[in-house]
Amino acid sequence: MGSRPENVIVTAGAIWTAVNTGVAVVRIHPSGEATRLPLGVNVIAVGAASDGAGPVWASVGPAQGCDGERSSVVRIDPESMAVTGRVVVPCSGFVTHIGEDLWVVDDQTATLYVATVEPP
Repeated sequence: MGSRPENVIVTAGAIWTAVNTGVAVVRIHPSGEATRLPLGVNVIAVGAASDGAGPVWASVGPAQGCDGERSSVVRIDPESMAVTGRVVVPCSGFVTHIGEDLWVVDDQTATLYVATVEPP
């Protein structure tokens, strides 16, 4: 997987983790096979809907502090392992998708961001 795996989530059919120092997201199949999706930027956390269905989200941005130009949340299609969208946020943090809303918690500034996202 790389070094420093961050949070781990379970979705329908896979386990996902952010690999902070590897600037990637890793999907682990039940068979144990791991697929790596390089994102080219620091990955802070991954999240998904509470029922484990739908896209996977990855918070990306600087390792320390906030950077409105580099902080965002990317939508990943779990089947194709392709980035299918991006939501810019002031600070990256932990993310989850509830209904039509994307919730991003920035633990550095104790701020909650909520955005309504359109399906791909």
